[in-house]
Amino acid sequence: MIANKITIEFNKIKESITDVYIAVGMVTDNKFDFFMRNVSPKANIALITGIHLPTPPKVLQKLKESNFVRAKAYTRKFFHPKLYLFKTNNDWIAFVGSGNFTNGGWHENEELFIKITDQIICQKLKEKFDSWFDEAVDITNKFLEVYSQIYFANLPKQKELQSNTKQLLDLLNNTFNINNIDFSGQLFIKSDHQAFEPGKTHLETVEILGERSEVRRKLFELNDLLVAAFPREWSIYPHYENEHIVAHIENHFHHDFNVKALWIAYGRNRQELKEYGDWATPLLFMRMQVIVRYNEIGIWLMPGKQGAGQIDRENFALRMREIQFRSTFFNLIKQLGDSFWIEIAGDTKPVLDFETPEALWEFTTHDNWRNYYFTIGKNFKLGTAELSKTNIVETILDVFGRFIPIYNLIKDNSLNK
Repeated sequence: MIANKITIEFNKIKESITDVYIAVGMVTDNKFDFFMRNVSPKANIALITGIHLPTPPKVLQKLKESNFVRAKAYTRKFFHPKLYLFKTNNDWIAFVGSGNFTNGGWHENEELFIKITDQIICQKLKEKFDSWFDEAVDITNKFLEVYSQIYFANLPKQKELQSNTKQLLDLLNNTFNINNIDFSGQLFIKSDHQAFEPGKTHLETVEILGERSEVRRKLFELNDLLVAAFPREWSIYPHYENEHIVAHIENHFHHDFNVKALWIAYGRNRQELKEYGDWATPLLFMRMQVIVRYNEIGIWLMPGKQGAGQIDRENFALRMREIQFRSTFFNLIKQLGDSFWIEIAGDTKPVLDFETPEALWEFTTHDNWRNYYFTIGKNFKLGTAELSKTNIVETILDVFGRFIPIYNLIKDNSLNK
């Protein structure tokens, strides 16, 4: 029998389940919690998961600490089965298919399972589970420490892959259709955004370089307008070398040699930077940024990209231990308002989702300047009035003005003391 949604099948039998054997490549927090809420606390539960897919460390921590689940991790090979074996009263029921122990695997994705009620086959599946369980390793504190380090180091790559896939789906499904946007009166027009169209970001033909050059030219013009309008008390400046004021168009200047965007950025001036040493450049410190992408324009405050912003970010992490500091940061973040978000360690959340300073603090503790981007921002849809030639400078000034108190709060001032 074919079963498309495990959730539906599980709800039919959950009250009579006495034994559970699950072998999957990945488990997520919300699905594990859902399962534990709905199965009898008297049930015998055993679970095996792999390490190659991104099971969050907090799920493995729950499995380790659970008094109701015997859990192990399979480390010998890429563990990729999806086996759910249940005993209900005296009968076995198995589901073997494609879905992991996640919301997507159980009901959101298009998955396929075979429901098996043949008791002999189910017993064979139980024997296979037992052999995997014998080969798997215990989830110890040492295991969690090492796994967590690798998980968080890989998280930005996973988020980037998800973002790239979403962009591809939007393109293929016409969820985002650049041909439906009215670019009348816009500073950046259709051809400017097409310079970053999926499928061409890795190319470096004369034509594509020409498209990027036009975007770069407009960003230089925009920079001139912004610098003339910045209030002096903001104390933010473009790169002190003219050639670096706008991001470069050549592939080797960009992550993975893919030119997915061009930008202008503002932060400390040369004098402030060189007080740290001759090594200090704007790229290594916090900046505010206007970034042009294929499907949007972002206005961001970036404490640092991956591998940058060490001094400001470590100062911020240290200061966040102070109750008053994190309360101030929380209030400033909340005042940004709707449509603003914060990204740390590959996880992006709307700023209005945080209900307490402590919740925001906990979120920021995942930051690590070596491995992650740390960004606060707002993205604007193409063709909107805010991005028109008439309004774009005012829009940027408004957002930068909201960022300035946060910029000054995060900014390291140790050399001024």
